[in-house]
Amino acid sequence: MVTTRLNPNDLIVFHFVVSERSIKLAAEKLCLTQPTVSYHIGTLEKSVGTKLIEAKRGTLRLTQVGKELAQYASQVYHDMASAEQFVESLSQPVLRVGVAATFTAALSSVGLQFEKQYSEVKVKMRSGPSFDIAQDVLNSQLDVGIVVSMDYGNTELRSIPLSDHEKMVIVASPFDPVFEKDKIELADLNGRKFILGAKASATHQVLLKRMEAEGVEIKASQFEPIHSVEWDTSIIEIGEVLDFLHIKSVEREVAQGRLAIVPVPTDFWVGADALVRKDSYITKAIDAFISSVRRTFKDRH
Repeated sequence: MVTTRLNPNDLIVFHFVVSERSIKLAAEKLCLTQPTVSYHIGTLEKSVGTKLIEAKRGTLRLTQVGKELAQYASQVYHDMASAEQFVESLSQPVLRVGVAATFTAALSSVGLQFEKQYSEVKVKMRSGPSFDIAQDVLNSQLDVGIVVSMDYGNTELRSIPLSDHEKMVIVASPFDPVFEKDKIELADLNGRKFILGAKASATHQVLLKRMEAEGVEIKASQFEPIHSVEWDTSIIEIGEVLDFLHIKSVEREVAQGRLAIVPVPTDFWVGADALVRKDSYITKAIDAFISSVRRTFKDRH
């Protein structure tokens, strides 16, 4: 039997400390106490024979050996996560899916439809910003993410195109002063407040880039933070702010006369991709789910 000096659990804990840059945050992610995390790091340092982490002014810094070992620790963690995913797929498959908030309405029924066709697979879906979804796929906390198409800056992720023609619209209250004009230009939105997610959100970047290309400047002070979906809709209805949404997200509200699409002379489009780790095991369930989402986008068009 082959034995090693290193405990895989120590390496996994080390990976989380490195990725979170904090023993406290790593402990929260792993559902461990901070002393337990520190114990694992200490044990790993004893096994290696040198310091891996140095604490300076409340900041954790990796030593040179720590930096090099972190790459192996990351690989160990992702290999273990992929192995667990493979084993789960053999027994009682659970498909963990993240869907960008932009596409939540468009894909609201895809999980249930998939489970009807593949009754042996349980789908766990959650919604969030595209960049958060991408990070969770990277950390093997999700098997697949459905996100707005863009470069997520990581070579360990593989993008699988699903759609390249998803329409985004600017919406407002039907009684918003913007509708008093016979013809509305993008310049008429200068100085107006928008409800959008974090500045790093994918839809935020799409709107900013397009508006800038049209010569319209949107400042940080023009963005209202999102508190809840209900708050989002109600605050638009009373005419205080605008929003930038996938057209599927507002079909009902527009049909009911609660919201109105601002008819600017510029079309906004985004693409949709499925994200998976390049080194992950692509199960039949993952492949089938991606195909199902692609069909859903196609059928809507």
